[in-house]
Amino acid sequence: MSLKHFRVPNYRSLYDFELPLQSFTILIGRNDAGKSNVLRAMHLLLEDRATLAASKYDWSTVNKQTKSTRYPREISIYGDVGFNICRRVQIMKDADAISELLFLDGSDWRPITLDEKQSVPSFYYLRPRTGVLQEALSGEDEHNIFTLIKDWMPSSLSKEYDLDGLMRKYASTPNAMTAYVKFFDEQVYAPLSIAFPSDFPLIRFDIKFRGNEEKNLLIVRELTHLEATQARFRLPLESHGSALISITAMVLSIAVLQEYHKQKFGSKPMIIAIEEPEVHLHPGAQRAFLNYLKWMSSKHQMLITTHSPVLVDRAEPENVVVLRRTSMAEEKDDKNKTLKKAGATAAIFCDYRTNWREVTDTLDVRLSDALMMGEVNLLVEGPTEAIMLPAIGEVLLNRQEITFDIDRVFVCHGNGGNLPHIASILQKTGNPTVVMLDNDSEGLQMKKKLEGEENRVEEIFMPNIKNLKPPLNGLKEYEFEDLLNSKVLLHAFNEAYIGKDGFDFLPITFEMFEKEQNRLLGSAKAFGWVATVNSLIEQGTAVSSSKKKKEWFSKRTLAETAVKYIRDERLGIPDYFKQVFKKLEELFMN
Repeated sequence: MSLKHFRVPNYRSLYDFELPLQSFTILIGRNDAGKSNVLRAMHLLLEDRATLAASKYDWSTVNKQTKSTRYPREISIYGDVGFNICRRVQIMKDADAISELLFLDGSDWRPITLDEKQSVPSFYYLRPRTGVLQEALSGEDEHNIFTLIKDWMPSSLSKEYDLDGLMRKYASTPNAMTAYVKFFDEQVYAPLSIAFPSDFPLIRFDIKFRGNEEKNLLIVRELTHLEATQARFRLPLESHGSALISITAMVLSIAVLQEYHKQKFGSKPMIIAIEEPEVHLHPGAQRAFLNYLKWMSSKHQMLITTHSPVLVDRAEPENVVVLRRTSMAEEKDDKNKTLKKAGATAAIFCDYRTNWREVTDTLDVRLSDALMMGEVNLLVEGPTEAIMLPAIGEVLLNRQEITFDIDRVFVCHGNGGNLPHIASILQKTGNPTVVMLDNDSEGLQMKKKLEGEENRVEEIFMPNIKNLKPPLNGLKEYEFEDLLNSKVLLHAFNEAYIGKDGFDFLPITFEMFEKEQNRLLGSAKAFGWVATVNSLIEQGTAVSSSKKKKEWFSKRTLAETAVKYIRDERLGIPDYFKQVFKKLEELFMN
């Protein structure tokens, strides 16, 4: 049997808290959301020994009657394990807490019998923290291959069993080393092959001693990807990094716990909870370890808490539960009494296949962090737009002209004519995509492709050249820079390039810019902002003493400098960009 449902009226931050559970459940939430409190409450419900740690601080911190409640204070925790159980704990003022586990018999609660208790799962709580591992490995006691997991084992293991005795009983042999070898071969290598798949260099743990200097040490043998037949490196586990130690300790702990539990309790079910198993692990190792946890959940009920987007992304959506604290505003606005008191931990169930807002807000990540896509996608032609548009969005948000966070938009440029291909990929995700194109021949060709059935996007923006200020409204084709204030953009250009090698002719004054632009206009040459600046650069380098060749400037460098001018609002925001962001806001609202 497993713990199917869990209810807590008053324990720490848990106030009228309920949580349905799967065979594998992932709890996520910000720091202080109450994840550890949930695991502590489960431990208190299912384990008699947990009562010893109960104290006055376990009384619900959000219960408004706390100050006036006299001792003894009572905590009740309920669970459904195929039948209903309740742990009632009485917290005394100057004595140890006392508790009893009750069974719901019809409509009455009575003490649970030993036979009934055999069906209540045991609860094991693992915390893979570096401090615990280092303390275990550097202890003064004699090294044993399971030394690193000693602090994780239930107290009864160290009191009633020693690990050598546990292994001997497992292997039915008086020789402890033979027993350890058999235990590794039969119980450890299989889960380790899942936690450390073939694309990891680690292949096996060697516990066969090779001399007195290696007595009782757990040796890790590694081999390179090029040589699969010979292990090149042999080091004690404690000589490796925290990630290898941590994941090994978790796999070993669970393997030993299973054997200990089987010997002590027989067929009694067990629940294993792990707090933040991703600690020290590379994203690839996190994904591999999640496969191990899923595999283990087919044998025992598993719970984990995590802050890892990788584990959440690879988990089944129905297994993820968001925990957060209820706000004062939510309590005040709670007319139907469906929310908890302010400060209480609430469990929120959301299928992130259709609603990812709670998950991304809780993990404080954006979809673009991991998926290179956003809730809305904005495709542009070049890096200049990709650099400057997010800054424009920040300014509009600060002015309250838009209401959405620009971080929720994935801004991507398709330099080199790749926009149709990128749009096709993004559209298959189901998230809306908006495109900004230049009003030139290349932009018109892309517009035609993007309007095709395969690459269809929500909207394509192309500014009307006639709306530009003179003389730019006479352009046949324009670039992104032509939409911005020419004088302020020139200041940004000078700031970006003054002092750089080959630009000793700077600064370019606005009078020089206007004069050159009019000259180009009169000669029927391209006279847009970029063309005019490039012409002045050509002339400047022709007379420069340090450079005797043509110099072209980087639009990316200009854009990175211009972002400062946008943020302090020296560089104004044209109405065209505001129209684009209003369209993005409309898509968010829908």
